[in-house]
Amino acid sequence: MIRLGRRKRPPLRGKPRPARVLDPRQQRQKVARRRPAVGGGRPWWSRLAWGVMRLSLVAFLFSLVTAALLGGYTALATSQRFTVKRAEVAGTRQLSRLEILRAAGVGSHSNLLALPVGRIQARVQALPWVRHARVNRRLPDTVRIEVREFDPQLLVLADGAFYVVDCDHLAHAPIAQAELPDRPVVSGLSKADLAAPGPEARRLIAAARRVLELLPAPDTAPGGRLSELHLDRVWGISLVYRDLRPTLRLGFTDFTARLERLKAVLSDLRRRGELEQALLIDLSYPRRVVVRLEPKAPHHHPAAKTAANRGGPLHAADNPRAWERA
Repeated sequence: MIRLGRRKRPPLRGKPRPARVLDPRQQRQKVARRRPAVGGGRPWWSRLAWGVMRLSLVAFLFSLVTAALLGGYTALATSQRFTVKRAEVAGTRQLSRLEILRAAGVGSHSNLLALPVGRIQARVQALPWVRHARVNRRLPDTVRIEVREFDPQLLVLADGAFYVVDCDHLAHAPIAQAELPDRPVVSGLSKADLAAPGPEARRLIAAARRVLELLPAPDTAPGGRLSELHLDRVWGISLVYRDLRPTLRLGFTDFTARLERLKAVLSDLRRRGELEQALLIDLSYPRRVVVRLEPKAPHHHPAAKTAANRGGPLHAADNPRAWERA
């Protein structure tokens, strides 16, 4: 028997025949015919009940997870394994470790996970010398407190209270008399100048820093010769030394040349024996130096009939070594 196979169609030659293009009306009918019925034909109350059941299940699972987490946290927060056994304090120079821990309220009874980090940072930052504080936990039993103190560049006396001014012109809380660092005191500013320093206050503070940089280190070191820098909006910077009677007035600018001129003036006053009688050495003038002497009684030096004995000033011309009495 001969089996006849299906006749194969010859392959198409040339370009393939384009597909049949349906018009928009036929396309809409075809899509509508294939689209299933919305809701599967279920009534609305059945769909509503199913939605409520799903929401209830999600809420139950959320409550279950929350309760499990709270229970686990409570168990860990009361566990003896996470009791604080070591406290580290870093960055302190003016304050002691005990003062930091006392302000933080961290002790051996504290639990590491239950520590209120935000409140501890706020309490430590409230200390007089602290500018910024940061508290970190280190499992399982260590808490670390990092402190950034104010850099005491200037010790300012304002309205009867002492403040420390740092490099950013920021002043912190008043310092007690027993906690004062042994350094020169800057006077002439008010609390308003420290709270919101204006252009004049900033210019005076910058000038005071410049003078401290130019002075010898033994003069400005703790326990040094310099006792006070007075800032005045009219006269500028004035220096008060522990071992010198006269006040040294420098003005606002050209401090390097005026300090060099001061050495010659002091040497000349010592040679004349009049340094102990001087009350003021004014170097604020560009081409002269004015020295005001204390008036002396005539019977102490009967032969001295000079303007200095009458309380008049001494003037130095261009060369401060060549003195001329007024």
